[in-house]
Amino acid sequence: MYPRGNKVFNRKGYYMKKVYIVGIGIGNRDFLHKRAIDVLGKCNVLIGAERMLDSFAYLEKESYTSSDSKSIYEYIKKSSHSIFGVLVSGDTGFYSLSKKLTELIQDKQENCEKQENNVEIKLENIPAISSLQYFTSKLNLSWDNIKYVSAHGRKLNIISNVAFNEKLFILTDNEMNPSNICEILKSKGLGNLKVSIGENLSYDNEMIVEDKAANIIGMKFAGLSVMIIHNDEPINKENIYRSIGDWEFITGSAPMTKSEVRTVSVGKLHLKDDFIVYDIGAGTGSVSIEAALKLSNGTLYAIEKSEETCTLIRENINKFKTYNVEVINN
Repeated sequence: MYPRGNKVFNRKGYYMKKVYIVGIGIGNRDFLHKRAIDVLGKCNVLIGAERMLDSFAYLEKESYTSSDSKSIYEYIKKSSHSIFGVLVSGDTGFYSLSKKLTELIQDKQENCEKQENNVEIKLENIPAISSLQYFTSKLNLSWDNIKYVSAHGRKLNIISNVAFNEKLFILTDNEMNPSNICEILKSKGLGNLKVSIGENLSYDNEMIVEDKAANIIGMKFAGLSVMIIHNDEPINKENIYRSIGDWEFITGSAPMTKSEVRTVSVGKLHLKDDFIVYDIGAGTGSVSIEAALKLSNGTLYAIEKSEETCTLIRENINKFKTYNVEVINN
C-alpha cells in the first residue's frame, strides 16, 4: 500500500477504503468487546441508525445516518475518507443489515466497479453478542438446539415452526408482537404452552416474563422484544419419514385413503416445506396429516362438508400434533 496524503493506494493505483461492519450487540456498551471498541476508535466515519450513532457520540466521529445498504454503499464510495465503521444491532451474522451490505459490496467489487471508480473496498465483519445468546443465558438455557426465526418485516408461519420444534426463538416486531403471537397459539389450542419474553435486554429497564401463552395475550411489550416458545411435545420426527399405518388414525364413518395410495400420492406431490396445500374432501384427514408432516414451514387446508368429519380430522391433528392443518367446514 502506498500512502498519498491522508489516502492509501494499492499497487494498481486504486484508492483503498476499509469498511468495518461492527455488531454492537444487545445495546448496552458494557457487553461490547475490546476488538469492536478498538476498531470504532480508528474509524474516520461512523454509519448507522440514529439511536446507534447516539450511543457512540462520545467518540466525536463524523457520522452518516442510514440503515439502507445501497445508500451506505454510495456514501462510502463517494466519501473522501478511508476508514468506515458501520454500526449494526446484535451480531453481524444474525438477521443483520450486514448480510445485504456485505453482499452488495462484494458484488460491486467482483464486477469490476473498483476499476471504473478507482476504488477498492476491503471489508471486515466484527461479531458481537446476539439477542439469542444473551436471552438464553438469562434463562440458563443452551441455545444449540433452538430453532430461531425473525418476524421483522417478513412473513412467518408461527404454528408450523412451533409444531416442529421443542424450542422456538423469535425476533418480534410491532405487528407480530408477543401478545399477537400468543393469540395465534391459543387459537390453535396451544394456549397452555410456556413462553419466555424479553424486552429492553441488557438495559436498566430490562424485563423478562415467563407464563402460559394464554396469559400473555393483551400484554404490551417493546417493539423489538424477543421470545421463546417452549413445546414439550413437538411433532415426532419419525413420522415425517415413514408411511403411517391405517390403524394409527382415529377413524369413524368417513372414508379413508389407504396407506399405499396415500404414501404414493403424497410422494408424487414433491412437497417443499413452505408449500400451501389444499385437501378437498379430506375425510378422516389421513392424507392431510401425512402431507402436513412435510410442511415444516407451510400450511395445509383440510376441507370437509360434514361437521362430524371435521371433528374427526381435528382429533387426528391432535394425535399427530400437526397443528399446521387448518380445518375448513364448507
